[in-house]
Amino acid sequence: MSARAIRLPRIAPRYEKALRGAVDLACTLTEPDAIVACGSIATASRTGALPDAGSDLDVYVLHGEPWRQRVQRRIDGVPCELFINPFEQARRDFAEEGFAGRPVTAQMLADGTVVYDPLGRAAALAAEARAQLAAGFRPGEAELTRRRYAAACLLDDARDLLTRDPTMSELLLGQALAAMVDYAFAARGQWLPPAKQRAALLVKLDPAGGTLLAAGLRDNDLAGRLRMAERLADRLLGVRGFFDWIGPREPAISSGL
Repeated sequence: MSARAIRLPRIAPRYEKALRGAVDLACTLTEPDAIVACGSIATASRTGALPDAGSDLDVYVLHGEPWRQRVQRRIDGVPCELFINPFEQARRDFAEEGFAGRPVTAQMLADGTVVYDPLGRAAALAAEARAQLAAGFRPGEAELTRRRYAAACLLDDARDLLTRDPTMSELLLGQALAAMVDYAFAARGQWLPPAKQRAALLVKLDPAGGTLLAAGLRDNDLAGRLRMAERLADRLLGVRGFFDWIGPREPAISSGL
């Protein structure tokens, strides 16, 4: 890899040093066809959003080998994550994550900064990623019902354990609230945002729902948080627990016997 072909984003010196180290590490692990710097550290100068104290530097590496690898390494004090994939694996991730409504790879590449791309492969994937994100999420009615039911049942379980096992009730309540928020985005045809942005974007998506969630989570009483969750379920799910539904018939896997 020619040093002249590397284009680093405008980032703070400590992050630039870590990114150079991450590029060097990628080159010891494989022969990169392309490298993209992703995440809030890489995009701060473009977006104006400063990275958090615990933010890591994401580096997406494309190569021509038929294997993928994830590497986590602290480089010069900066936590770095390398995602090494062949080109077609990245496309499969687009499809699989897009089906689930969580386009993590597409979000990384669409917003990332190309560091090395002599063959134009990173640019091509970034264009595909932006097109996928612009198209929005289009889950079927059965998938939306499944998600709605899962969130409602988690709330049922949290309610059941309120007095018998408040610790487990608390854990289930957190899962129920997360599932409700996920459903709110899916039901409106929107991709699930990155975790750190989810609550803030829920306020934009549904101001009343987002405000209710924020206020309710400040309640120190578990029973009070459960009451908030029930009101949020009324708003986002239209139900507070179990409801009747019939799912579609799906092909079953045959044992061949």
